[in-house]
Amino acid sequence: MIKKEVMIDYLKQGLSTRDIAKISGESKSNVGYWINKYGITDLMKYKKSEYTDIHYFNKIDTKEKAYILGFTIGDGHIDKRNQFSCSIQLQDREILDFISSEVGCNIQVDKTYNKKQRKYPNASITIGNPMLCRDIQKQFGGRLKQERRIPIIPKHLERYLVLGFFDAEGCVTWGFRKDRNRLWQKISFTSQLHMLESIQKILIKQNIATTIRPKSDSDCYVLNFSDKDRVSMFLNYIYPNDEFIILKRKYKKAQALRLELGEFGEV
Repeated sequence: MIKKEVMIDYLKQGLSTRDIAKISGESKSNVGYWINKYGITDLMKYKKSEYTDIHYFNKIDTKEKAYILGFTIGDGHIDKRNQFSCSIQLQDREILDFISSEVGCNIQVDKTYNKKQRKYPNASITIGNPMLCRDIQKQFGGRLKQERRIPIIPKHLERYLVLGFFDAEGCVTWGFRKDRNRLWQKISFTSQLHMLESIQKILIKQNIATTIRPKSDSDCYVLNFSDKDRVSMFLNYIYPNDEFIILKRKYKKAQALRLELGEFGEV
């Protein structure tokens, strides 16, 4: 059974009975039964995605496309039917809002919280158009994450691809060493080796040296660097004049570190 207020919320999000069944664990027929039982059939306004350009990913020629490509390479999924999907924690929904505004896909929200089943509130998109999915896979270089590569794009757009990949797979961490009253900082990416090697090559062109190492107990690798100059150069590279920001949560953390680096100097 799905409570009426929960069902109303699902329908107002534009979810179909199939989507609601998948989220709730109920059968599709049961979902339809409760919609009728509650008398809320008028809320069923699910619409198929109205894509802005089915050739959007055919050529990466704008900073918006470069960012989306970087993010989706890191955090997207292509199923066996070659449909593309992406799911992120609800607090980072602004990324999918941006992708939706560019591509025209619908956003679905699931507010389910079940720690035991590892279900947490999330937002997701699905792209089913064959042309879009074909071009996405072409840019990725493969369906599976292990097969993917970072494609070659115009040099002036590389920073936006790196920013997208950073929002998907990257992390900025910093703090103070109490024993020495000093600041420490680190930038890291966790992903597949060949993708990190491509990111490494882009950063080398910016004189940002990095190291890559296997991640313990996991089939992936970590690219990182931690000295003040390289961290500062990287943050200035992905946030040039702070004129293109998508994930504000990471940007604010980076801004706080920038201020501390300027005040305390190098570790």
